Amino acid sequence: MRTLALVAVLLCRFASAEQTFGAEESLAHPIQIPAAVLSKLGVELDLMANGCGQLTLAEALEATEVNVGSTTPVLLIKPRQDAWCLCGAYLCPAWIFQISTRGPNRLWSTHGTASVSFLNTKDRGYRRIRSEGGTAGHGFLEVWAWDGKHYVRSSQKDWVAGQ
Repeated sequence: MRTLALVAVLLCRFASAEQTFGAEESLAHPIQIPAAVLSKLGVELDLMANGCGQLTLAEALEATEVNVGSTTPVLLIKPRQDAWCLCGAYLCPAWIFQISTRGPNRLWSTHGTASVSFLNTKDRGYRRIRSEGGTAGHGFLEVWAWDGKHYVRSSQKDWVAGQ
């Protein structure tokens, strides 16, 4: 009986463990990005203007399913390692889309981050998101909370070297 209780506690902790994804790391288990999501992202991403050459959007991006607390699938989407043309110095864009029968719904996005973490703390049933990054002499950390429809920035910390 004690063994069952210990296993149950460990499974609960594992299921709710914080997830972190680095912009410079490949996703462990990438999945195919739905065409409807690629269509929405294609409106804002001009691969040729970004110097991506002949890469298609499907070739430039990768996705994985993440647990934010939603009852429908949610995808984290970011550039692949070989598509740095979409990134700046140490910072890459990232998007979170909820996939439903009504089509994809963008829950969150950023123009540049070094990592995205899904925290154990929840707002209205959805996990908070932490985005952080930096370049030489400057850094930031943002926390985003669920307002019932979208993620909104709940806190932001910036630092500059020497200040």
